[in-house]
Amino acid sequence: MLAPSTSPPAPFGGAYEILAEIGAGGFGRVYKARRRATGQIVALKTLRLDDAERHVGGERHADRFRRETALYADLVHPNIVRLLDSGEAEGGVVYLVFEFVPGRTLRDVLTAEGALPWREATRLMAQVLDALACAHAHGVVHRDLKPENIMITQTGARRNAVVLDFGLAGFTTERARAEGSRITSTQEMMGTPCYAAPEQLRGEPPSDRSDLYSWGLIFIESLTGEPAVGGASPQEVIHRQLGLDPVSLPVWLRNRRLRRLLEAVTAKRVERRTVRVEEILDALEGGGTASGSRIS
Repeated sequence: MLAPSTSPPAPFGGAYEILAEIGAGGFGRVYKARRRATGQIVALKTLRLDDAERHVGGERHADRFRRETALYADLVHPNIVRLLDSGEAEGGVVYLVFEFVPGRTLRDVLTAEGALPWREATRLMAQVLDALACAHAHGVVHRDLKPENIMITQTGARRNAVVLDFGLAGFTTERARAEGSRITSTQEMMGTPCYAAPEQLRGEPPSDRSDLYSWGLIFIESLTGEPAVGGASPQEVIHRQLGLDPVSLPVWLRNRRLRRLLEAVTAKRVERRTVRVEEILDALEGGGTASGSRIS
């Protein structure tokens, strides 16, 4: 009779071959991997919790990670990265498998190229905005929208934007907010200060208007090549975000419809962000050029 095998089990049930690590942070890591059954290249996001982490708050991160699975299952949009698989593996590892999006992050593009051409910036940001509209229609806010979470890919004649990482996503319905409150600690600040809405920095509940604020800052940066709200330290950035001074807009956008809409989405007081996504998309898609008259 053959002796039982003593070799360790293959990771992820042998379904995926890890090719390279492409990102890490907090409790999670992201790998470029190959699905053995099809040869498809994928992005595999993992979270490992040891016994200490489970007892010191790590379980909250696991709950949030599993919640991400349910979030992505509902978000079907050409500009949102697709969820392909999920599961739990050996050693307390939970994982999500996404389509692998080739290209560079918007952060890398802006660092290498500076301000984007007007037409390309407006087209890419219209795609991001429409992706957010899809998420918001499902009662989901991203909460950590930033250039690092927007992939710029070129598989055809033009570059396109794909929104990544709803790992910090929150819910907008009252029932779902109650769900989220069991996962996120009271007054836990979510998001990245340079792009986080003031209410996020104060630890208040998220809303779709929080995402619109972040989107507005990213759009301004795409047009200028510089962060809309910057500073020498995180503390200075937070101070500027929480201050009453309005976000600065490019001079050449003055007295134009798009400028007025950007002023609305970047208003420091959330109740003043009353602009509708459809209005912004209309201005972006039918606006002509930066110096034209069709957006005035």
